[in-house]
Formats: sequence, C-alpha cells, structure tokens
Amino acid sequence: MMEREAINRTDDVKSAIRDYPRMRYIYDNSPDVAKEVHEAMISPGKTQPSELPAVQSSSEVDGKIPRLIDRLDSLQQQYYDAMLFISWFEPAWLHLQAVEREVLTEFYMSGNLRSGATYRLMSSLHKSAAWVDYNRRRSLRRLERHLY
Repeated sequence: MMEREAINRTDDVKSAIRDYPRMRYIYDNSPDVAKEVHEAMISPGKTQPSELPAVQSSSEVDGKIPRLIDRLDSLQQQYYDAMLFISWFEPAWLHLQAVEREVLTEFYMSGNLRSGATYRLMSSLHKSAAWVDYNRRRSLRRLERHLY
C-alpha cells in the first residue's frame, strides 16, 4: 500500500511540473482577459458607417451578455484554480536549487518531454548520463517532500 501511494505521489508531482507553465500563464494573464471581457460587455457594439440608424436584433443583444457572463465565470474559476495551484506548487519549486529546476524542466516541462532530455542536459551541464538520471530522481524526491 505504501509503495502504491509513493508511485501515485511521484506521478502527481510529474503532472504538477507539467501543469506549472499553464497555471502560471493563467495566473498571470487572467486579470487582463477578464478586463477585456468586461469591456466587451459594456461596449455598445460595432458601429457601421451608414446613413441609416444601426439596429441590433434583440436576440444578438440577449445572447451576448449571458455568454460574456459565462466567460467571466469561467475565467474567475480558472484564475482561482491557478491561484491555489501556484500557492501550493511554487514555494516548493523555488526551494529547489537552480540545477534541480533545470533538470526537472528539461524532463517534464519541455514540449518534447523526455525525448533527448538526458543528452541535452549532458551537453549543457557537462555531466554524465548517470549524473543526470540520479539528479532527476533526487530532484523529484526533493520536490515531492516539499509538496507533501
């Protein structure tokens, strides 16, 4: 049972590392996006240059506000989730040494994930494959201890 929990925690830590850039992006950009949605709610709409007065259909107006309110609710929930994640993950992440963060970033945050990560780290850090693998495992354990 204990071994199974350890495996699940390790997988959870790997997932958290992969989620960190997305959550950081949501946390950093949600207020600006929410401001844009709010401005779209209060803006009068598109103006068309013509001599005739512009008339919007009531169904367009009726549908716009609820859609934007739903979008704001969704943004607020995403921001709240990202805030909780960042407050949980980031202190532990920043507690790691720079080399440990670099190793974990290369293995779990980069777009191609583990494909060639060992060789890229061997090249950039001038270390052996054994050193890179040992530090990957050690960094995961340290991050797991700080998170749980």
